[in-house]
Amino acid sequence: MPFRINNIADLIPFQEYKMLAGILDEALYTDIAKVLDDWFDEALTELEFFSSGSTGQSKSIRHSKESIRQAISYSSKRLNYGRGTRSLLSLPVKYVAGSMILLRAVILEMELCVDEISGNPLNGINYNIDFLALTPFQFNQCFNFNFNKLKEVGTILLGGAPVPASLYSNFKDWGGKIYQSYGMTETLTQTSFLRLTTQEGRSQESPIKTMKKVKNPCPSEWWACSVSYFNLNGIAVKQNSASRKAFCKPLFS
Repeated sequence: MPFRINNIADLIPFQEYKMLAGILDEALYTDIAKVLDDWFDEALTELEFFSSGSTGQSKSIRHSKESIRQAISYSSKRLNYGRGTRSLLSLPVKYVAGSMILLRAVILEMELCVDEISGNPLNGINYNIDFLALTPFQFNQCFNFNFNKLKEVGTILLGGAPVPASLYSNFKDWGGKIYQSYGMTETLTQTSFLRLTTQEGRSQESPIKTMKKVKNPCPSEWWACSVSYFNLNGIAVKQNSASRKAFCKPLFS
């Protein structure tokens, strides 16, 4: 499946990503080209990712291509997206979350829409989006300034920062699906998901309140981890209940 560039009729196959040069912002093109150069290079078995620095200095973490495929396979089955799903490149590709949006599209043969990455990524977008990853700040901006377009998104994944309690009232009577994710660069972004809207589209009780009722730091509401092994400071840590609790514990402190 291809790249879709806003206001450009022709779609660009992922393998022809170098055609994006001169179309996209130079910095964005450079970041996309770096990830895809490495992904399509059969001689490379690992890719390098960089943390956002939100909890300290940005650092480099390497993951195998097989781990990347496993993580994407897990989340796609849980969140029900795949071949032909239209997604939007809404986060910086130089960090792991944006890189994984790009790689999800390539691996699963999704359609990836690319425009300016901003605090309000739906601004100026003139087509429907099926799957959208956002930070809570971006969701709030889209809610305030592009509400109708946001409501048309089938599945929204929130991550990168805690979801403020003030946002939960926005999920009431929401037609689509909204999930909160928890993860980090060492775990290829998501390790767990929590649905913030019910099957009927109504908001659940605030997960902050729900978590306080549960002694186990990984309650059943949070779906289990997305990868078989974590890359923690270069050491592969096998996923089990103890390692899940260790990674999820900050959610409940």
